[in-house]
Amino acid sequence: MPPPIFELVVCITSSALFDSVESREIWKRDGFEAYKKHQCANLMVPMQPGVGYPLIQSLLALNEAAGKQLVEVVLVSRKDSDSGERVRQSIYHYKLPITRMSFTGGTDVTKYLSAWKCDLFLTADEDQVRTVLASNSSDSFKGIAAALVCNIVDTTSTIPPTPVPESPHPKQSNSNGDTTLFSPEVNPMINVDLSSSLAALSWPEGQVRIAFDGDGVLFSDQADRIFKAEGLEGFFEFEREHGHIALPKGPMQAFALKLQKVRQSLGETHKWRVRTFLVTARNDIGNIRVFHTLKEWSLEIDETHFLGGLDKTPFLRTINPAIFFDDSRDNIDRAKVYVPSAQVVYGINNADVNPVATSSSIENKNVQNEHSTSFYSKASNMAQINEAEGLSNEGNSKSSSMPKLENAQWIQEGTTVAGGKKWGTGLGDLNFPSGIDVDDDETVYIADYSNNRVVEWKKGATTGKVVAGDGDPRNRVDRLCHPKDVIYDKATDSFIIADEGNRRVIRYPRQTDLSIQTLIPGVDPSDLAIDSDGNIYVCDHKAHEVKRYRQGETVGTVVAGGNGKGVHLNQLSHPTCIFVDKDHSVYVSDWGNHRIVKWEKNATKGILIAGGNGYSRDPMALADPFGVFVDESDTVYAVDWRKHRVVCWPKGDTQGSVIVGEDKDGNGSNQFYHPMDIAFDRQGNLYISDYSNNRVQKFNRNTNNI
Repeated sequence: MPPPIFELVVCITSSALFDSVESREIWKRDGFEAYKKHQCANLMVPMQPGVGYPLIQSLLALNEAAGKQLVEVVLVSRKDSDSGERVRQSIYHYKLPITRMSFTGGTDVTKYLSAWKCDLFLTADEDQVRTVLASNSSDSFKGIAAALVCNIVDTTSTIPPTPVPESPHPKQSNSNGDTTLFSPEVNPMINVDLSSSLAALSWPEGQVRIAFDGDGVLFSDQADRIFKAEGLEGFFEFEREHGHIALPKGPMQAFALKLQKVRQSLGETHKWRVRTFLVTARNDIGNIRVFHTLKEWSLEIDETHFLGGLDKTPFLRTINPAIFFDDSRDNIDRAKVYVPSAQVVYGINNADVNPVATSSSIENKNVQNEHSTSFYSKASNMAQINEAEGLSNEGNSKSSSMPKLENAQWIQEGTTVAGGKKWGTGLGDLNFPSGIDVDDDETVYIADYSNNRVVEWKKGATTGKVVAGDGDPRNRVDRLCHPKDVIYDKATDSFIIADEGNRRVIRYPRQTDLSIQTLIPGVDPSDLAIDSDGNIYVCDHKAHEVKRYRQGETVGTVVAGGNGKGVHLNQLSHPTCIFVDKDHSVYVSDWGNHRIVKWEKNATKGILIAGGNGYSRDPMALADPFGVFVDESDTVYAVDWRKHRVVCWPKGDTQGSVIVGEDKDGNGSNQFYHPMDIAFDRQGNLYISDYSNNRVQKFNRNTNNI
């Protein structure tokens, strides 16, 4: 008989399912033998329900309603078989249909989660949660959600919650002194008896009600990081600009989709038995992006509550969920007094941040990773660049001549050459890598966007080296704020950087005794290019234009766009990346119009090269293009950001073909999650900055095809 296939598998520890406070205290105070003696003496005394009990009970009831096995619950415990007997007896006492268990005799239970095909792991051990979530991209824990159940649930307490003062500025501090997004004041913890509290709870008959926080739970912690770096106004500005872009996935996204699949399997008659809630500190500015994200994920949430910084507790008491998931311990400490709550120990609000400027070695996990057509470099042109005030062919790696790539192929499995574990501030980490450049010796220079720095990764290195910026985004001449692109100028051993957050283009010398030079002030640069005369081209995504700056100029000449935001061929809409060929024609990734346009020298309007029919789910349509490149046969290549791939169009073709990547996100060696920039080394190997996977991938040229 084949093994059963469940829509949802939940693994839960005994201390999350039952109240183990008393027995744990005995273990701590008197040791393991005393603990075992206590358990044996109380073998027939049922353990009281714990924080995770209501969720498990209500989930298992769905199987009876559906008349089939949709949900499986597995008990995992560090107890041995003897000390675990009381747990089994308690399960039988409460008539919980849990038949699969792991007792690991003091060893780590998380190593068996993958074998159980776990979707959600609930535990009372914070280290176990961190282990699972910190390694969520690995094969061992891929796609597993995890949360820390937090004791103290009281519906009988007469102590009211601390009132939250009304304020037009909801930015406050949590109990650790850290600033968090829309965090209200923290109420005192109220210690009550857990079992009596649970007995007083009134659960909706036959319905599973689950409440999720947004940022750091369903979504990644991107918003929290931007808020910490730029404040409330910076967060609002970022959300206004990115409202049409789906938020990165958070640790609970896969579980929410699994839960939705369970509801669909219940059919029309019983789908009411699963109800989901989003309770977020975001307000009306932030909700546009949330709705766009849920739509793109095809995730249905029954109720969405945008509180704008208000205390979540009164809303949660009304919702009365079987469990509430939040990444903020402060929110959990307030909510757990009234509803079962579990902390998702993930993201910047739960991270120990290392100083950026200090060395911190984190081993890079390289992944050994064929397709056709011809590529070229991100270089502004393929010709030799003339000497021009420190910019030369020898000095500028992005403008170096490249090997001919006609009919070239690339191995489809990429290798991680920088970053690749998770976001972080250490020298082995990246935090939304943006623009990249590759030197002759295959050193990769990376604009580490959210770490406010440029890092250098030598070939084969497992950690990088900071070469510009110190991680502090404050507006000072020697600091970077969200660098978007970088060009290494070998002739002067300096870096030309699109310092987006400080609204400037700068030259940043590697030698500390040389001064930093502001080349172009007052711009919003998203990408840079340099032509054969040494002129700098700046893609200004807010002005919807591309300007050329001759040597020494601070007021440039418009060479593409400049007629306001729009869809016409004389307009651009939030252009992201550019490429300048040997004839000084400018190719533009017209992000908001989902197209690539070519502006010939002195032209007043562009020529449509690829895309241009608006956003479409058509497999060959462009969606939010970023990096763009043109080879010497005029084949155009574009990084298709939203569709997580690289696509090429031979000259004159109206339909492109995929070079690397898939039409879906992922962190496999042949996948991307919002790829952003592209570069080549002198051997024709392809490099991609994999933005939301916090890594740079290298795709080796297939030498059998040369």
